Amino acid sequence: MAKAISHVVNNNITKNTIMYTARAKFQCDSVTNFRTSQEVNLRAVNSKDGDNADFSKYTPSGSLNIHISAEAPAFNAFTPGKCYYLDFMEAPEQ
Repeated sequence: MAKAISHVVNNNITKNTIMYTARAKFQCDSVTNFRTSQEVNLRAVNSKDGDNADFSKYTPSGSLNIHISAEAPAFNAFTPGKCYYLDFMEAPEQ
C-alpha cells in the first residue's frame, strides 16, 4: 500500500513523498506492570481462521517487546489475549 504524505516540520509542509506501509496483526501475550512503566509482549497471529489466515501467510512469525512509560498515552492500552494491528511506515530522515 502506498500513501502520499506530506512531511511537516514546524507546521510547514516541506515536501510530498510516497511512503510504503506494511500492516501486521499481533496478539498481546502479556503485560507486566512496574512502578513507572509497563512491559508489553506481543506476537504475530498464526491461524488459518478468518483474516488471521492472510496475516499468518505473509507474516507467519514475529515478536515485539516494548516498555511504555507511565506518562505515555499508550500506558494501559494493551490487554493480554487481544489483537492489535501494527502499521510500519518508513520514517522521514531527520
